[in-house]
Amino acid sequence: MNRQPNSDNSRQDALRAAQKQIIRSLLLALAALGVIVIACYAWFVRNTTVSGALGSISAESSTFELASVGTAGAFDSRLPETERIEGNSWPYSSTGTITSGTKESILWRIDQSSSHLGNDSNSTGIEPGSSGTLQFYVVPKRPGDLELTFTIEIIPLAVASENNEFTPIKNDAATNFLKGHLLLHYQVKNGQETLLDPTNASFGLTLNDLTSDSDPVLISLKWHWPFLLEDAVLDSKVTQIITDNPSYYFYDGNAPLTEAVTLPGTNDPEFRRYSNYYNNADQYIGKYVRAVLFRLTAEEG
Repeated sequence: MNRQPNSDNSRQDALRAAQKQIIRSLLLALAALGVIVIACYAWFVRNTTVSGALGSISAESSTFELASVGTAGAFDSRLPETERIEGNSWPYSSTGTITSGTKESILWRIDQSSSHLGNDSNSTGIEPGSSGTLQFYVVPKRPGDLELTFTIEIIPLAVASENNEFTPIKNDAATNFLKGHLLLHYQVKNGQETLLDPTNASFGLTLNDLTSDSDPVLISLKWHWPFLLEDAVLDSKVTQIITDNPSYYFYDGNAPLTEAVTLPGTNDPEFRRYSNYYNNADQYIGKYVRAVLFRLTAEEG
């Protein structure tokens, strides 16, 4: 008599076979995943380095770094010890450096109580008549030529009533008045000081024949807030910028002036009217702005 196969045993054999196939598939998948993870890790280690100083993250493939002059700077070991200031929290309370993609930025905060970032020793802070110097370095990371474009942004800060912390404000008039009244010059190494147009505060730098041992290049940003309009127009270049861009300098009590002006001589009685408008703009800044943040961004090309 022929025996019929037990249906329960057949189902159990099929189930065990299916389980073995699933386990083999999982093991193969895990092995493949392990190979991918190891390959990615090896590529990352080979191509990037991470530095936590002042929130800076940089890739080895970048051609340059910016180094702010500060005790927490990522490149302090290459900077003169006599040119260091303290960098603390980020981004609105103090000074810091950050790298993002092909761009790098440095932030400097200047206010009434902590504007000691290279200011003149007798300076009382960010107010009419004050001045200062902010310094940073370009650190070449590859031999050859390097062409950079720098852009400077001035950001007005207010103090939030709910937490007493600094926060950026959206006030076009205050921002433009700051751009105009804070005269900015840049200086590469010990070269000539060059005035920046406040409507487009940018400048270029070309470094040729760099080597892996090239020294960091010092760049100084010198700012000055003229106390009176009479002080500002001592420089003919400043006078020309003022006459072309009155909305950055004059406030008539209701709105910034928008029409181009022709400034009379300082001894002309009509000059007093523009001097009053200039002072009105100063007062407008003082009404809305508690601190100022300078952001310098560098981009290759």
